[in-house]
Amino acid sequence: MSPFRRSLTIAAVALVFLLTAADGATAQWTNWSPGTPCSSGFTIRLDGIGTMSSPSTNTLVATDGPPGTTCFLVIGFTSLRTPFFGGILGPSPDIVLPVVFDASGGWTLPFGWPAGVPAGTMLWYQIWCPDSALTPPWCSSNTLKSTSS
Repeated sequence: MSPFRRSLTIAAVALVFLLTAADGATAQWTNWSPGTPCSSGFTIRLDGIGTMSSPSTNTLVATDGPPGTTCFLVIGFTSLRTPFFGGILGPSPDIVLPVVFDASGGWTLPFGWPAGVPAGTMLWYQIWCPDSALTPPWCSSNTLKSTSS
């Protein structure tokens, strides 16, 4: 197992133990706030696939990212929605993981939603990428919210 995959596995295990229950909507995936365009003119698009039910396999999918760039996936247990580097930081930065976009500007992260997580548990996700052609030098994806069912 590569060190990067091992880090993601450790982070996923930590995420399972840190989940908190919340009352709320039943929609599994909701766009929560817009992203900030990169110098390419595109805004990174972050989507979720899966039922977010216990147990299930789900996937985060990013498109229109800067090819070959190391960026940061921010995962939060609450919504922050605060100004940040010319954009909006949607999730609280509870977990921050490095991610690398492929040559076509895409990225995927499959993950399991374990049994025992209460329905209504919410998480927020967003990607931030350095972009030296911008001032301030960062672009971001939309903020995505998941709600377990």
